[in-house]
Amino acid sequence: MMFLFADLALPQAVPDWSNEVLDDEKTIFQTVSNFNSTKDTAIDSSNPMTNFGSDEAVNLGSSFTGESKILISFNNTVPATDLVTDAILKLTCGVDPLELGVINIYNSRLLKSWDEANATWSDADNGVSWQLPGAEGSADYDSWEPPFYGYANNTFSINVTAVVQDAVANSRTSIDLVLAATGTQYECQMSETQNFGEWPYLQITHQTG
Repeated sequence: MMFLFADLALPQAVPDWSNEVLDDEKTIFQTVSNFNSTKDTAIDSSNPMTNFGSDEAVNLGSSFTGESKILISFNNTVPATDLVTDAILKLTCGVDPLELGVINIYNSRLLKSWDEANATWSDADNGVSWQLPGAEGSADYDSWEPPFYGYANNTFSINVTAVVQDAVANSRTSIDLVLAATGTQYECQMSETQNFGEWPYLQITHQTG
């Protein structure tokens, strides 16, 4: 009996539980959320007072007559506590085969409030001007993100992760983007399009845990 008690008293007979073993294992959940645009339009320097909010397709980029940009907005329902790892804007665009070329699409956070039915190259809303025409003032947009290089008739996958991360982290109710482009001018489908599956949408990958 004395030998039995002696064995039980040895240090190695007592389990060595570490803090890592005792802690609960953390589980991270990854979700992919898709958002259709809530409003979208174009602003065009060759038609500075024209609104394109009801158009099914609009121009993006520069031509001999001027420059066209796209404004687009999405509701933000991603919790501020989530980590956004990826955000892709899906935009279906095309070009006349005789004018086929590369388009370089830049995106930035649109800072100024705007109205789909009233936004033009000159104004963000009825009676409310951009700081500079074409939403080119420092109070109109943030810095441009690196470009997406598109070619031919396609649904482009434009990386807008930085803009979405900023919106989620700051609990903004909407994600507002302005798109500009160099190279060949393309025509892009808006939410009013009757072509099934070609309306713009935002795909956000985010983690909870």
